[in-house]
Amino acid sequence: MILFRTFQSSTLIRLLEWGSASLETSVNQPALPHVIVALNAAEVDVNSSEWGLKEATDRILESANVSLEDPFISELAAEWRRNGAKIETIRDLLHSYYSSFTIVRIPEKTHYNILYNQISVLSRCINMCCEKSHETKREMRMLSTSDEIGIYVQLAFDHFVKERGLIRPFDFIGESLKLNPIPKDFGDHLMQLILTVKRAHLKGGDRAIFETLTPVLASTLILDCTRRNAKGV
Repeated sequence: MILFRTFQSSTLIRLLEWGSASLETSVNQPALPHVIVALNAAEVDVNSSEWGLKEATDRILESANVSLEDPFISELAAEWRRNGAKIETIRDLLHSYYSSFTIVRIPEKTHYNILYNQISVLSRCINMCCEKSHETKREMRMLSTSDEIGIYVQLAFDHFVKERGLIRPFDFIGESLKLNPIPKDFGDHLMQLILTVKRAHLKGGDRAIFETLTPVLASTLILDCTRRNAKGV
């Protein structure tokens, strides 16, 4: 969540810079982050509908006075288009870097009823984004325990503070394999299985052997990854 008193074109530029830097310096990210912008001390003299999430987001994006013609934004859009993405609006570009983009208006303290309602709206929005992120990570088998999260945060911190940390990407799955390496005898057991099947297929070539073994090897690898809680598998 990001706090701003005013939302200007520079705010969008900053968000796009952060999003671009994040993608360039990390690989195997389990999910794109969600962005919630809380506008502090927002004007109360607006249409009542603009206190809603969708209406506030639409209205402020329209009034931000930012277009795809901006040199920096145009370069980002062109890069995504080269990769086959359809970028027609600023919203499209934002969603290339973030799972969602939401603006919540927070009024001054003197408007207690509106303030209470908007804090409730902000709380529900945060919970909703957390639930979506949790579900996405669960589907990708990238959920971490509370202990693991602390370890990955420390590993990421150690990575990015190094001299070339912002140039060389941080690999979540690579670090997971370091924490939970494949057993050294696992490959030996698989090789023994392959040799046993090869001896049984006296009339079959290597292709026939591996066509027979593919389902067994795949299930064996998945079972091993599940037992080791390997991420992203």
